[in-house]
Amino acid sequence: MDTCSNEIAKVTTEGVLFNGEYYSSLWALKENWFETVSVSGEWSLPAYLKGISKTILMVLPVGHEDYIEFHLLMRRSAAADREQYYKKIQELKEQIIRKPKETRLWGPV
Repeated sequence: MDTCSNEIAKVTTEGVLFNGEYYSSLWALKENWFETVSVSGEWSLPAYLKGISKTILMVLPVGHEDYIEFHLLMRRSAAADREQYYKKIQELKEQIIRKPKETRLWGPV
């Protein structure tokens, strides 16, 4: 069962912040959200946790009808471990590069 409510997530330079945890997605990386926020400032979006594990956050970007899945980057208890965070970001970026262009959901690059 999804926990759907009118909750708000904040887009920051470190990821999408929700209930003290950071989330990210290949889609947000492709759309340069985390670089844009460093220039234009943080913004908030509707969000909810999917399931009971709290590892998947559903976020509704402005102008979209459907929520997009974001994955937990690290637990709050590991927040001091910046290396783990940046490693996960790098892995997500590498996934974008490795995917053949024809299989990307967002079209040609």
